[in-house]
Amino acid sequence: MEISTDSILVSILAGGVYGFAHPGKEDKQALMKHGAKFGVILGIVLGTIDLYLAGFPGFSMALWGTIIVVIVLTVLFVAGTVVGDLLEEKLEKK
Repeated sequence: MEISTDSILVSILAGGVYGFAHPGKEDKQALMKHGAKFGVILGIVLGTIDLYLAGFPGFSMALWGTIIVVIVLTVLFVAGTVVGDLLEEKLEKK
């Protein structure tokens, strides 16, 4: 699996919008937990599909690749929420 520049930018921007749109500080730890759970579930589902299509090597690659990609994008999303929270705080003070 490959992470494109577009998906990195979209993840950070979506996190920024999420952090800015939701009042108050976001619970970053809860966001990371939900993202990790989503990554593991999506990895298992896509890995199982690939198991039937490509055999065991495909299963292993799809499983770990999907988990890693989703967790990286979750970290970027959480970083975007930090930026969104900072923007919200700066604009609120004025």
